[in-house]
Amino acid sequence: MLQCYGCASSVGGRGGRCSHGTPASTYGVAPVASVLRMRQCSRPACAEPAEATLTYHYASGTAWIDGLSGEREPHRYDLCSGHAARVRVPHGWTLVDRRSPVAA
Repeated sequence: MLQCYGCASSVGGRGGRCSHGTPASTYGVAPVASVLRMRQCSRPACAEPAEATLTYHYASGTAWIDGLSGEREPHRYDLCSGHAARVRVPHGWTLVDRRSPVAA
């Protein structure tokens, strides 16, 4: 199975194209295993490996930090450990860190 770099959708079904139409034979796709190994922090100019996922819900004013999600999604942000540790939310919002504590 192949996965598109641009949208992280599976390439296969619909004639070997991802959800936005990139053919499987182009530069924009790679085997899923290599894409998963290449997940980096979503912050600009950061090349560190992603270790956490940030999600948020505007209506409730809540943001969550979880362990790295199984798949990359456009409405979630993958963050390295440094950026995850420094996440700040707007005044009035709640930040919930749901990552498992590291045993010392």
